[in-house]
Amino acid sequence: MSQDNDGGRNALAGFLFQTLGSASLAAEILERPTYNDGNIDVSFAVVELEGHGQDAEVVSTAQDGRRTRELVQFKYSGNPLQRYIEPAELKDILDKLGRSEKALPRIEECVVKFRLVTNRQLSVKSQELVAAGDGEYRSILKRFKCDLADTDRFHQTIHERARAFGVLPDEVQSAIERLVGAFFERAASISNRSITESELDEKLVGFTNPRRLTDPAIRNLLLDGVTAAKKRLAVPREALLPRGAELLSIVVDQFFE
Repeated sequence: MSQDNDGGRNALAGFLFQTLGSASLAAEILERPTYNDGNIDVSFAVVELEGHGQDAEVVSTAQDGRRTRELVQFKYSGNPLQRYIEPAELKDILDKLGRSEKALPRIEECVVKFRLVTNRQLSVKSQELVAAGDGEYRSILKRFKCDLADTDRFHQTIHERARAFGVLPDEVQSAIERLVGAFFERAASISNRSITESELDEKLVGFTNPRRLTDPAIRNLLLDGVTAAKKRLAVPREALLPRGAELLSIVVDQFFE
């Protein structure tokens, strides 16, 4: 019974790792000024769950219309320090990634990349295989990234995205729970297994059509409010800073009047 319980816990932990990882990948791409090779300005991203034989695909569209599909495979272990990824397992992963690329629609022009997200380290021989980047896996390895990660890092990435919309630290856990729930729901869906950028942000914030604090309209509103407060109070910056939350509250109240 104990082994069954351990197996169930590991399976649930693995699925949670995959779910949080998928969400954080989308948040990571959207928060970066550029994506991967440094010259693709991402304007839109969609996470597709369990498509074409992989755990997730992150489909990002650049401002100039170029599209990138990153095929992502997650590997989780409850004892990561005792389970290194050896060459045989790595080759199996690369084989699956290659088969998934062949399954992509040919009518679509896009850059295809590969990522392994895991809390397990590559063995020395596996690291050498990746570093060499030649042989039968050359085509895949030159577009392959192994990302060592844990759930703490996923939380941090999602938190950074949420902060851009004004989500407070004590609200982040609820935001993550909403997001995980949405991913669970989509993973079980037959017809729709995609999470769009707008859906991701709505789950993080908790309401529809959220706007970033850096949105020009909101930024100008806040600046106007602070400027007016400064003139009215006739106090220096050092005196205004401790009252930032109070000033923001006044501005928001005026905005919704």
